[in-house]
Amino acid sequence: MRAIKSGIRDQGSGVRGQARPHATQLVPRPYLKMFLVLCLAFLAKPACVCLAGEVTESDLRAALVGYIESRAPAGVEMVQWELRRGDQLPVRGELVGVRLASGADWRAKTPIRAEVETASGLVRTLWVTANLRRARPVVVANRTLPMGHRIGREDVSTEIREGWRSHEVLYDRAEEVVGKKVWRPVSKGACVKSFHVRDRRDTQRGDGVVIVAESGAIRVQAPGELLESGNPGDRVRVLNKASGKEVYATVVDANTVIVSF
Repeated sequence: MRAIKSGIRDQGSGVRGQARPHATQLVPRPYLKMFLVLCLAFLAKPACVCLAGEVTESDLRAALVGYIESRAPAGVEMVQWELRRGDQLPVRGELVGVRLASGADWRAKTPIRAEVETASGLVRTLWVTANLRRARPVVVANRTLPMGHRIGREDVSTEIREGWRSHEVLYDRAEEVVGKKVWRPVSKGACVKSFHVRDRRDTQRGDGVVIVAESGAIRVQAPGELLESGNPGDRVRVLNKASGKEVYATVVDANTVIVSF
């Protein structure tokens, strides 16, 4: 122990002004050479390789699917997609945005732009054509529905069909058309559209009607004016023009209402 302590003291007690050992004497030469080689390799490496990632086909597809699911109309899904001629994947950079092309709308072949930011800060645009399919519930006629027919529950059903005619107003629930009158004939198996049916009721407010009151063999009639619109069977308010009084009556048809007394 004394010998060890004496050796330490001897190493620490150098002569003033004695030169310090060179770095190559502190670090073994093989390790120093390896360190220098690594430093040179790091300095020679291009900056873009260190800063930029890579956008692959799977990355772009995942981004397209997510964008379509969140922004497209209900029932739309992507079947396949393709890059514009001349664009290739993978590309250096980071995918920073996916959106519809300017002025485009959702249809069977929808143009979409994907934006990739490069290491230098520039944004590169990849143009994609997405082939889409749209399936949605629609109301179809179970049989031919003639003009003037009042649609019953057994006349229609709901099916899932593909289509892109967004300008046509289609119904997706049978309850939306049951009870309405057919304005234009509907063929069997055809979708029921808004122009096929009328929301107009059989009787309209302001229409002139005959107020009928019956009790056994007694029948009394008076001119009236509807204060409410209604269909046969509806109870509406009617103005009795003969007495000037307001009464409640049941609609029989477009020209007649009946009251009880």
